[in-house]
Amino acid sequence: MASKSSPETARDVIHHCLEDLIDKKFKEFKIRLQDYTVKPGQKTIPRSRLENVDRIHTAITIIEHYGEETAFEITQHVLEKIPDLHLLEKLKTSIQSYYSKNSKLSAADVADHNTKYKEYIKNEFRRMKDNDSTIGDQVILEERYTKLLILKNYRDKENKCHEIISRGQRHLELIAERAAQSYPSIKDLFRPEKDGHVPRTVVLQGVAGIGKTVTARKIMLDWASGNLFQESFEFVFYIHCREYNQLSAERPLAELIIPRIDGEPLLSISEIEADPKKLLFIIDGFDELKITGGLKTVDPDREFPEGKTIFSLIRKRYLWKSYIIITTRPTALDALQRCVKDERLAEILGFCEAGRIEYFTKFFGDEGQGADAIRLVKENEVLYTMCFVPIVCWIVCTVIQQNKNNRDSLYDMRTITSVYLLFLLNLLKQQSTDSERENITNDLKRLSALAEEGVPQQKILFEEDDLVKHGVDMLALKSLFLNNLIFKEYTTTVSVYSFIHLSFQEFFAALFYILEGNSAETRSPQQCDVTTLLREYTDLDNNHWMLTVRFLFGLINEERLERMKRRFHWKVSPEIKATLLEWITERLKQEEVELTSRTMELFHCLYETQDEEFVKRATRDLKRISLSTNTTLYGDKTMDSMDFRALAFCLKNSDVQNIDLQMTKIRPEDVTILISGLTRCSRLRLIQCFLTGPCCEDLVSVLKTNTSLTELDLGGNALGDSGVKKLCEGLKHPNCKLQKLRLGGCSLTGSCYEDLTSSLKTNTTLTLLDLNANKLTDFGVKKLCEGLKHPNCKLQKLGLSICSLTGPCCKDLASALKTNTSLTELDLGPNELRNSGVKKLCEGLKHPNCKLQKLRLGGCSLTGSCCEALASALKTNTSLTELDLSPNALGDSGVKKLCEGLKHPNCKLQILW
Repeated sequence: MASKSSPETARDVIHHCLEDLIDKKFKEFKIRLQDYTVKPGQKTIPRSRLENVDRIHTAITIIEHYGEETAFEITQHVLEKIPDLHLLEKLKTSIQSYYSKNSKLSAADVADHNTKYKEYIKNEFRRMKDNDSTIGDQVILEERYTKLLILKNYRDKENKCHEIISRGQRHLELIAERAAQSYPSIKDLFRPEKDGHVPRTVVLQGVAGIGKTVTARKIMLDWASGNLFQESFEFVFYIHCREYNQLSAERPLAELIIPRIDGEPLLSISEIEADPKKLLFIIDGFDELKITGGLKTVDPDREFPEGKTIFSLIRKRYLWKSYIIITTRPTALDALQRCVKDERLAEILGFCEAGRIEYFTKFFGDEGQGADAIRLVKENEVLYTMCFVPIVCWIVCTVIQQNKNNRDSLYDMRTITSVYLLFLLNLLKQQSTDSERENITNDLKRLSALAEEGVPQQKILFEEDDLVKHGVDMLALKSLFLNNLIFKEYTTTVSVYSFIHLSFQEFFAALFYILEGNSAETRSPQQCDVTTLLREYTDLDNNHWMLTVRFLFGLINEERLERMKRRFHWKVSPEIKATLLEWITERLKQEEVELTSRTMELFHCLYETQDEEFVKRATRDLKRISLSTNTTLYGDKTMDSMDFRALAFCLKNSDVQNIDLQMTKIRPEDVTILISGLTRCSRLRLIQCFLTGPCCEDLVSVLKTNTSLTELDLGGNALGDSGVKKLCEGLKHPNCKLQKLRLGGCSLTGSCYEDLTSSLKTNTTLTLLDLNANKLTDFGVKKLCEGLKHPNCKLQKLGLSICSLTGPCCKDLASALKTNTSLTELDLGPNELRNSGVKKLCEGLKHPNCKLQKLRLGGCSLTGSCCEALASALKTNTSLTELDLSPNALGDSGVKKLCEGLKHPNCKLQILW
């Protein structure tokens, strides 16, 4: 008989183990053994073969019935149930020793098997399905994978709350701060502690859609490719809990992890068990593991008819020296931590800003397209904030790619309601089966009731009692949409729940009012009334409801409602839409015409609907919109691209005629957005809006297409000559019906006036042209006068104040006055025209064709010597009713001469300055 210290056969290993059992436990061992099966359909050892059988024959019977490898596994499981954990550890050591001494494989054979296994893993993991891909539609993992932030420490309550509620730049800053606390790379997950200790289990937690499975698959691919854990692990194995759930019966570990080619296993269990400390198991999606009673019933000692193979690995009752990475959603952490020991907890936080840019670039396969897409998403602060979640990035990129040739269809990406709804449907699709779909509405109603209760109280952290109150504690949806947070408070740990971000809580709060369901189970009908919500939002000026109300409008879009009904048979209250229309119509009436932050929020609500008919009905009484001060809409925040997009959408679908955005900062990209809404307006004022020359390219398109536009004021913008040259292209278009154009203080010089002249010769509708405060110079006036003399020119008012003019230009102006019979108002002050210039001008005033009614010569450096010429003109000109000569040093003698003209019967002057 072989020595106990040196087992020679498998029978010896099991026999020596059984010899250490006392008689009572040996009897229990045989009883439990009779009920144990591994494979479906496999028969148990007949009772007769175990009755009155000693230890050696029991060992022989086990091996004969199950085979060597399975016999070892069964013996371990039965010892777990007795339990005799001390003997179990001795058995594990004996099995490892047995395989090490009895391996028939040479080192070369093991190396060959390792190489073949790695090739198999590379082929299996190099490609992956996208979230919504069709059969055969896969992406290359290496080309798509983007590094995620993996945090190594708990955050305290305050820091986590800041992450949940922050948006935009502040959220980016917080994520950047967290990056300093993250693991530099995956290999650091097993980095030794300061005392040299290396934990054998790493729990990698993260919310739904954060990238846990992609990370797990990337570890497999990198190891197989020779880029990760080469010296640490001889073999790395992957077990997906969702696929594990689909097994008809429990399987031994070998069948779960060892691949087969043409029916033959690539590895043997002896190779695996020979050196457990060189093994890494990746258990992906622990939260999806289905066991009797659910994960809440997990405890260290309880056994399950399903999941025992995985639990034996997690609990270190099998291959206890091996290493494990377990991915899970936070809601399963409590159950998991009751099973594992010596674990290291890490959290996948998502993408930092650089990660988002990298993901977009990789998705589109082109740096330029990726950059364009990022710019588009950045317009929406809430949406760009949520792009720290990889699945949101995927949804956004997919929508952009599908609509890349149709920018008008991109509202599915620009409206946050659409993206959040796509996120919701995507996660529900992964979670639900046909039989479960009927319950989804009620389950969502419970979850949304929890969200709705928290919004007005600014409550973002929920305790277990809150979940129980709303019936959320046992829902499968809990792990999809809630994040389980564990904080340290003094000497204890506190477990609470939150939505992934405050904006998601606000989205679910909106669902509470939209979905019909068991509202009576959560709150009274009066409390559920959306009218009450809108009244509270309005009367209390309660900004806590702002985003929820926005989502509420977004969810009444007919296309989205139909999608919800079709996919999950959701019922939506039909009265909601009418209630929202009545409320917003009345609000717009009350806001009148001043564009405040409150009015802008109403436009955002209308934009979320993407319902043109709804917007037309809501804005039917709105005729004028004005923002006429230099104060910002949102404290220290000016209008952003999303503000302009919402405004443009509403303008496009309304009858607003008069738009005044004076002193509002409008970036070039915002002009492009704004013009889409300028299809019906007749009067547009964009004074001091920081516009530049390139903006005129977009404005030209308005002039060419909007036949209603009759007045355009661009004063105080640095358009430059290049901008005005582009603008003139629009003025010459036959569709252009512009009557008044103001370009005062637009940094123009004489070189643009050839184009203006050409426009005056072509355009027959322009009656007012304001060129004040531009360095026109005499050369520019000379060119301009050529246009004034053209018979097609119908200009009535011309402003040339502060245009760096001198006396010589008055000769050209006089010539124009002799020809042009439509010009009735001319402003030339202040300019250095002096007496010589005015004398020349008076020649034109005396011509019978001159119909000038108002002439301004204030501050033109005049003296009394020009008054004789002016008096002569007054005696001749019968149309002039207003003359401005202030401030000029005319002197008493000059005024005396002027009075001679005023006394003449032909003089019709009414106002003299």
